[in-house]
Amino acid sequence: MSRVTAGRRSGMLRGVAPGTNVAARRSEPWDRGKGDQMLREVIGAGLSAALLWGCVGATAVAAPADGSAAQARAPANQGYYREPSLWHDEIAFVAEGDIWLAGLNGRNVHRLTSTAGAEDTPFISPDGKQVAFVSDRDGPSEIYVMPRAGGLPKRVTFEQARVRLHGWLADGRLLYATSNTVGPSSQWQLRIVEPKTGTTHPVPLQDAIDGDFTPDGQTLVFTRFGLTLTGDNARLYRGGAMGQLWRYATNGQSEATRLPTQGSVSAPMIWRDRVVFLSDADGHPNLWSMKRDGSARRQLTHYTGFTPQSPSIAGDRVIYQLGADLVWLDLAQDQTHRIDLHLPSDFRHRQSRWIDDPMSDLDAVSLGGNGRRAVVTARGHVATIGTNAARIIDITPAGAPRLRAAVTGPKAQWIYAISDAAGSQEIWRFAADGTGHGKQLTHDGQGVRWSVHPSPDGRWLAHDDNQGNIWLYNLKSGTDKKIITGGTGGTAADAIRWSPNSAYLAVAWQPKGAARERIALYGVREDRAETVTTARYASFAPAFSSDGRWLYFLSDRRFVPTPASPWGDRNLGPAFDDRTQIYALALTTDTDFPFATPTELNPVDVEAASQADDDEDTASDAATDEDSASRTGDKSSPSGQMARSAGASSAPRVAWDGLSSRLWPVPVDAGDYHDLGVTDKALYVLADDPGHSDQSTDGQAATQLLTIKIAREDVQAKEYAPNVSAFTLSPNGQRLLLSRGSHGHDLLIVDAGSKLPDSLTTAHVRTGDWGFALDPVAEWHELFADSWLMHRAAFFDPKMRGTDWAAVRKRYGALIDRAADRRDVSDVLAQMKTQLAALHSQVYGGDVDTPDPAISGAGLGARLVQSDDGVRIDHIYRTDPDLPDDAAPLDRPGVDARAGDRIVAVNGHPVKKLGPLYRALRNQVGAQVLLTLARGGQTHRTVVSPVGLRREARLRYEDWVQANKTRVTKASDGRIGYVNLYAMGENDIASFVRDFKAQFEKPALIVDVRRNRGGNIDSWVLDQLMRRPWMFWKSRGAAPEVNMQQASRAHIVVLVDPVTYSDGETFAAGIKALGIAPLIGQRTAGAGVWLSDSHTLEDGGHARIAEFPQFEIGGRWLVEGHGISPDIEVVNAPHASYEGHDAQLAKAVSMLKQSLQTSPVKPLDAQPIPPLDAKQPFARPVKPLDHPARD
Repeated sequence: MSRVTAGRRSGMLRGVAPGTNVAARRSEPWDRGKGDQMLREVIGAGLSAALLWGCVGATAVAAPADGSAAQARAPANQGYYREPSLWHDEIAFVAEGDIWLAGLNGRNVHRLTSTAGAEDTPFISPDGKQVAFVSDRDGPSEIYVMPRAGGLPKRVTFEQARVRLHGWLADGRLLYATSNTVGPSSQWQLRIVEPKTGTTHPVPLQDAIDGDFTPDGQTLVFTRFGLTLTGDNARLYRGGAMGQLWRYATNGQSEATRLPTQGSVSAPMIWRDRVVFLSDADGHPNLWSMKRDGSARRQLTHYTGFTPQSPSIAGDRVIYQLGADLVWLDLAQDQTHRIDLHLPSDFRHRQSRWIDDPMSDLDAVSLGGNGRRAVVTARGHVATIGTNAARIIDITPAGAPRLRAAVTGPKAQWIYAISDAAGSQEIWRFAADGTGHGKQLTHDGQGVRWSVHPSPDGRWLAHDDNQGNIWLYNLKSGTDKKIITGGTGGTAADAIRWSPNSAYLAVAWQPKGAARERIALYGVREDRAETVTTARYASFAPAFSSDGRWLYFLSDRRFVPTPASPWGDRNLGPAFDDRTQIYALALTTDTDFPFATPTELNPVDVEAASQADDDEDTASDAATDEDSASRTGDKSSPSGQMARSAGASSAPRVAWDGLSSRLWPVPVDAGDYHDLGVTDKALYVLADDPGHSDQSTDGQAATQLLTIKIAREDVQAKEYAPNVSAFTLSPNGQRLLLSRGSHGHDLLIVDAGSKLPDSLTTAHVRTGDWGFALDPVAEWHELFADSWLMHRAAFFDPKMRGTDWAAVRKRYGALIDRAADRRDVSDVLAQMKTQLAALHSQVYGGDVDTPDPAISGAGLGARLVQSDDGVRIDHIYRTDPDLPDDAAPLDRPGVDARAGDRIVAVNGHPVKKLGPLYRALRNQVGAQVLLTLARGGQTHRTVVSPVGLRREARLRYEDWVQANKTRVTKASDGRIGYVNLYAMGENDIASFVRDFKAQFEKPALIVDVRRNRGGNIDSWVLDQLMRRPWMFWKSRGAAPEVNMQQASRAHIVVLVDPVTYSDGETFAAGIKALGIAPLIGQRTAGAGVWLSDSHTLEDGGHARIAEFPQFEIGGRWLVEGHGISPDIEVVNAPHASYEGHDAQLAKAVSMLKQSLQTSPVKPLDAQPIPPLDAKQPFARPVKPLDHPARD
């Protein structure tokens, strides 16, 4: 689940990079020739065998088991090998994202596939003629087969969902798992497909994700759950989603039996009369075996370094990935053998390539000191780019690691950026013309450095870190000191702003333990820091006036409730929009407020105001090209620049005494404001634009830039430019950098006038012309080093749970030289993260190879089946009947389709099989598609709009929810309500309010958070469930109305299961701790450490970091690694669940019906009001409720 930080972000986009404390070292320039070597020394290539491989447990080893030669000194043609399988003396495996074949002796290595995209889990057929594998070459990941000797692959599954291939059966069919099931998210089902016909047969087990049949086909040994479901990477996992081993007799006469195991298990494989499987029972994933009844358990390997992954069996041999190598274990002889493989390949993913769209991985943008160029940080590179034909200047030295958060100095001579080139997060300086070498400035990195802020006079660098400190670096002496400490760790300062004369620094930050942000002021000469705003209200976005006499800022101080009373349907309480106002602090005692209302004692100087207007008009008419800027900026200062210069030189010292009391409101209406800038003529404010939505932020309100003329009369906030996501003023206050468009990638540099220029032809920053050559291998090393450093800086336990994190860096960093594509790098990161044994540890994304052009699959919101007479609609997924906009495509108003119809043609083209149908729907999401349907001997046509595969998966989930609602209603005669929470995000609180408030009057309620994916809204839901009616109103002719409004009196139960995750678990913990309701089901996953998800790798990938552990009020650590245990444990057995029985839901219904019988929720019945009586003329005193709960 994601933890949303309360503070706003202003200014440039910020990267995240950690560091460490390095004792004072001599500053040295960045050496272009040694860059690669320096980085590899940092991550520790060239290592001892013990660190690389750990201990191998087989009694004999036919090849060097330490792997040192293969791992640390890899030959140029050695790759990274994953997902192997065996057939006699031949192996199939994945390398470079393709399928390869080789002899078990490492010879006759050849590539079988060469298509862009992801291909995995290859298996050679029992007769040796075909190879099956999973590929996304045609859109969704599906199973394909092709001749082992080469040829065209044939798609054999059409699940339109996630699939996992588990191998061939003896009869030539394929066993696989798919998430294409009607049910909660992360539910899988085993199926068998006949490659020749594409006919599929379900294995009648729910939540079976992996398995293997005995040779006679009478018994299936399979696993349920495991971290495969969540994508986590953790060893020693003991949460509720531990992988379980089960046995099932395929005659279907009895339920499956769970086998006794220790630790989390996966990958069961039948060997003779035993089962071989992976288990982390000893703390590390290793191979074990036991008899089929669960007895005689024996550990086969004892690795503690690299551990087995993706094992596969054939005969007496098990092959698996170990580090970057393939190793096979002879089960009969108890010997391991490493396969020495070399690829006859040109390794295209390792080759240098051109990045022509670095803005897709934008990290930060700032405006050059003279306002002529934007300083752009993207994909770890920095460039300064203008709006005209002047050259694009690449700042990044050749071979340099990732640069972050670059900014320019005041005279545009230097560029300052954050780099981890020295092994910790430090500030470096580079020449703004791209010449020379960078120079390291700081040597005291303590973790993440967020941003750098040069002073206008070029003497200082202010910067902040993730420990809550603000630093000041002296560019002349090279000293760095903390000037403000005690801030909230883990988050950046909202803003750091210099006064024009560089004498003062204003910082928006959140003191540790404080509930909201405040403004601190630091005097450089005085070496004095004071918090100058109240703790009662959040204050942020400080900005100095051009004369240095005023400090403007934004503060949330206006609270007008919407709605204005507690009445009304689904009223969760008041919201306070438009709460932000603009304020100013007088830094001296002898200055007049520029917005002061005229009085007879202080009238407006009409002549001066008129001259100011003329100056503004002149400035607005100035040319915006760089030549004009050069003339006006360098040789003849306009009036605004002169005023600013005069102000900078004459700015007085701050009068500290009474400063906080010299507070003035700027006379404009409050709004949803986010950032503030000040010139000598106007204020610029970034504000929500409720009339428009930004599609790059999932439909949230777009933001606009407003301008407020500094005047004493007719003060108004006017639109300067719409659709602005961020802005920056140049240090001289004359120019504006605007970020617009999708994700703020469209950059403009314009004059800071009263409105956006009519013509923007020459205003666009030429980011589209920027590109650079990328050395993928160097970037992969940086990705690893970056991820390792970010974990060291941000992981919730600074002691890394006792793990030798430096040794982990050495062991897994050596694997990067073996990587042959970006997915290999993700595999290395996953192996590294596994050592921390933490959840929220998924690795995903990045610059992976994908099919080009991209193909998107589409669905019709129905279960389609292949029949003898064509493709038949078996079932149309149900949704809320009262919300037709959310209906499945075939169930939309105006669409004439029913279960049982045959789909005869798509857009007029006949289709008789699923393959051609789904191919006809490719790239048709949202488009109008003409279907020809056959029903009862007649055909008709209807038009539908297909949905994407993610929406298709959600429709399967919603069909399950609707079935549960129907089941509960029927079983309880409508007395029990049912609310399901898919996750804990903004859409889910909307879903909760919609469903819960529609049923709050029912006497019993089931809240289902099984498979809940997490988020951060648990407190909102808990708040609603905690509310209790304590009285009611009853007027003549009206039904009773309770106080608290629409509070429920119902008996409640909450359902949980092993894949209830993250904030779903925090919600369950709150239910239990607060005594709201009993929990029914199974122990939850144990993902109890929250995260910000702010640690993004330079290519856009993620290696998630658990950051924020949770503790009960008494201080006891909660949830992580164990989960929340139910009050009543009920297991949904695999076969019964497949047959449609939901034991957990049935138990909830049964328990609530019993509660309603023993403790009925009585009708609200008002006692008669007595006639006037002198002894008791009025109502009786209030008494404490014996049971303020629902009975």
